[in-house]
Amino acid sequence: MEKGLLVEEGRRNVLYDRGAIKVIFLATAMITLAVLLTGAIGYTITKMGVVDKLKSKDLHYIARSMAARIDGRLERATETARLFAGDPTVVQWVAGGERDERLGEKARKRLIDIASDHGYVNTFIVSAQSGNYWGEEGNILETMDPQDPYDRWFFDFLSSKALLQVHLDYNKTRQNTYVFVNARIGSAEESYGVAGVGLSLEDLAGEFQQYRYSAGSRLWLADEKGAIHLSDNLEANGKNLSDFLPETIWDAVLRGEPDKAGTTVMEYLDSAGNQMDLISQPIGATGWRLVFQVPRAESLAVLNSILVNMTLTSLFSVALICIVFYVVSRRIADPYRRALELNEELERSVAERTRELSEKNRNIMDGIDYAKRLQEAILPEPAELNDLFAAHFLYWRPRDIVGGDFYWVRRYGEEEYIVAVGDCTGHGVPGALMTMAVNTMLNHIADETMQDDPAGILLRLHQAVRETIQKKADGETRLDGLDIGLCSVTGRRVIFAGAGMDLYVTGGEAASNVTVLKGARKSVGHPRFGAGDVENQVVEVGEGQVFYLTTDGYLDQNGGTSDYPFGKRRFKNLLASLSDVALPAQQEIIAQSLADYMGGEAQRDDITVLGFSLKNDKVAYGDGGEAANGERGTGRSFI
Repeated sequence: MEKGLLVEEGRRNVLYDRGAIKVIFLATAMITLAVLLTGAIGYTITKMGVVDKLKSKDLHYIARSMAARIDGRLERATETARLFAGDPTVVQWVAGGERDERLGEKARKRLIDIASDHGYVNTFIVSAQSGNYWGEEGNILETMDPQDPYDRWFFDFLSSKALLQVHLDYNKTRQNTYVFVNARIGSAEESYGVAGVGLSLEDLAGEFQQYRYSAGSRLWLADEKGAIHLSDNLEANGKNLSDFLPETIWDAVLRGEPDKAGTTVMEYLDSAGNQMDLISQPIGATGWRLVFQVPRAESLAVLNSILVNMTLTSLFSVALICIVFYVVSRRIADPYRRALELNEELERSVAERTRELSEKNRNIMDGIDYAKRLQEAILPEPAELNDLFAAHFLYWRPRDIVGGDFYWVRRYGEEEYIVAVGDCTGHGVPGALMTMAVNTMLNHIADETMQDDPAGILLRLHQAVRETIQKKADGETRLDGLDIGLCSVTGRRVIFAGAGMDLYVTGGEAASNVTVLKGARKSVGHPRFGAGDVENQVVEVGEGQVFYLTTDGYLDQNGGTSDYPFGKRRFKNLLASLSDVALPAQQEIIAQSLADYMGGEAQRDDITVLGFSLKNDKVAYGDGGEAANGERGTGRSFI
């Protein structure tokens, strides 16, 4: 029996090994194919980019940079030669047959200064009368001879009537080849001689060496016939482009169709079958061309090195992946089953956590809902407000389900009562709990204090808040408190006292005027709140007057185009505009005005606005109808 189990286990291992090998082989083949395909595509794209950059940017940059260097030096030399030949001292001295010693000294000094200050290897003055050739050291180097072929340039230039000439010349005296810029002294009709400057080809050859792109690149300066006058390799000087380029190529260089900048770019295979890239750039100051050639293989040398490194890296990566696949397949008997088990375990954990969070959330919401019911239980009922006022509206909108704003009334007789609007510290459940505590304190204080002394009620309330709500077990005091506006009404008289809240009064002789009775700047519970901060303010109520109490939730709500608070000024203007609107209809206008101002902004604080008028005031009823009761809840309004 035990032997049979071992056979069965061995058979399973064999089957497992065969399946694992198949998986490894298939995965390896796919990864290898993907790596090779990615590498091939990447290499091809990179190669095309390198070649395109070489032909469109690098060759142009090198050719144009070198051409600009040559052009710049020739243009500077041309301008120097023109100014030198036009120098009045030089002109007068040469025109006078070089006899004036004073002028001659100045002219020779100019020769020396131009050579030393501007870095020219040659400066010269040649007189048409004497044939004397004055060099950059201020001495006569030779006398020009019409029979000497090396001096023919001078006589040819005089007979050409040209004012300026740039040419290459071998100077036997200096034993060097120069680029000379010759300028006529005088005019074409009356020529006194030639002055100019010379540049050594050896200096330019040194600059050519700096622009070599690679070891196999070539840089040539050739004339209209293809003769090479300057090269990065001095051995090529004096030869022709046809000695280095195929016939079709050098012919295209000399007579091909260049682009708008005069540049010709081409590629060809040399006699050994190597790919070559070539660019021809004209030199603006002469009829010469700068020809630059670079082997394609040298341009791609770096890319080939990258290809080798990428191939080695790919082979190493494939080998490493094969090893990892094999080890993983040997260590994990059934990865799919294990993944399912882990997934089920995760789902159970998530479900349990979700259930716990749902239960906690339900308990929290139950607590908040209970706090809401408790808070609404202490607030005056709509019927009680209807019985007190001739007309009124109430816009009560907590920021959350419950809040720190509240309104409170206490009645003592037929037309004797106290009405208050308060804003306790905090929002949500903490604010709501504080409103309940403050409501209890007000009920207790109102029974023990003169009803026509709202300032005294606020001072007693401040003392109670400091002794109960702000005091903690460790003796530390908190800064919890409240803003409150309190009105004591007796018949047609209103006595107001406020802490952090004002009373707005409209109507009277000028219906559109709004009077503001300022409350104390400090809030109840403030450490420095005292008898000197709050006072009673008496209003003898006239016909049509309406009273408004509002918490700062309405005034401080941000919105508008500049995201500023609604503000007291805008609130006063809004109340003034409602002078002809019946109180029951004002609540909707006040709510809509704030909603329009808020736009898409969120509500920042609890909001309460109470507007009321006293009994026996027909104007405040509007159309004479009774006020209707609104519904409790978010945006609670009793009208």
